[in-house]
Amino acid sequence: LVGAIDLSAAGSRPLFVSQMAKGDSETQVHYARQLGGVDRHLQWNHNIRVKHATERSTRARSIVFFAFSVLAACELHAQRGGRVRVVVPENGFISLNVPLNAGRAGSLSTKTTHPVFLDKLQGVMTALGLPVVLERPYAFKTKGELMAECANPGLLSQLVGRSTSCGRYGYYNYTHCGRCVPCLVRRASFLAARMPDTTRGYHFTTLRTAGRKSGANDIGAVAGAVLRVEREGPRSLTAGQLSFAAAAERAEYERVVVQGLTELGALLRRDAVL
Repeated sequence: LVGAIDLSAAGSRPLFVSQMAKGDSETQVHYARQLGGVDRHLQWNHNIRVKHATERSTRARSIVFFAFSVLAACELHAQRGGRVRVVVPENGFISLNVPLNAGRAGSLSTKTTHPVFLDKLQGVMTALGLPVVLERPYAFKTKGELMAECANPGLLSQLVGRSTSCGRYGYYNYTHCGRCVPCLVRRASFLAARMPDTTRGYHFTTLRTAGRKSGANDIGAVAGAVLRVEREGPRSLTAGQLSFAAAAERAEYERVVVQGLTELGALLRRDAVL
């Protein structure tokens, strides 16, 4: 949402491409309308159904999103020529998704917009001759920084409450759970940007009493990571995680991890978790 607002405020006329999803499709149309892009909005659905057993996670969903963007970009290229910019406006903290504890290492932390993944994807598209250039304008920003620095804060405050962040949105009847990592980052970003949280309710309103007796304990994982970095420094969490980056970029990536955890720490302290 911030990416769409910033591009529009800068005078661009981006083509909005979205995956239709129950609970979100009407909001996508509303956002396009508010940004004057009703005629520049493509809503697609892959409608893939398979009969065999599948992995139940959604960790590969970004492949579908990028496939949609490539299809749209190739049509724009056919009309206008030249390479087409595909803007991936994810914040750097979520893109990196540094494992918060040992149990979340490797593929157990989703990497849907990780720099390495996007660089590899760009390499494949370039080798295929596809006219696509992936751009990550917020690679070194947290979600709180995105919101605080949005080019049109008035419009953002008007629209942001209807946006969706939750990783378990469907499970809680299309309501933000409030305690998964994306929800925690969302709640922390409102706090960091000093913007009222207009989200239409969280299933778990108070984090202090929202722990899990079974399954993933995201609140505990975030709390542990916050305390670890505060006590032992950022390298205690990022060691080996940023080796893909050049030295100058590595410092920027480390900063965004620290800032993201600082925002989360403020949220957990507000709710007396820490």
